[in-house]
Amino acid sequence: MVLTVAKEKINECKLKFTDATLFMPNYIKMNLYTRSTISELINEKGKLDDMQVLIDYDLEPGIVCIGMGQGPTISTIKIF
Repeated sequence: MVLTVAKEKINECKLKFTDATLFMPNYIKMNLYTRSTISELINEKGKLDDMQVLIDYDLEPGIVCIGMGQGPTISTIKIF
């Protein structure tokens, strides 16, 4: 159940980012606890839906940031 809700919210955040920038995101940042919670969604190369999963220890548990390159625009959402 948690994984399904997380996946839906991540997709919502991706759409929000694409609407704001007209680009597809290529990374998703989260803290280590969040990454371990949704680890079943992440493949063996460390990617989730073609986005590289990055660890950011400054983020709170359950918060993910989606972005592209070094750009200042990101989308943030609480997945649980």
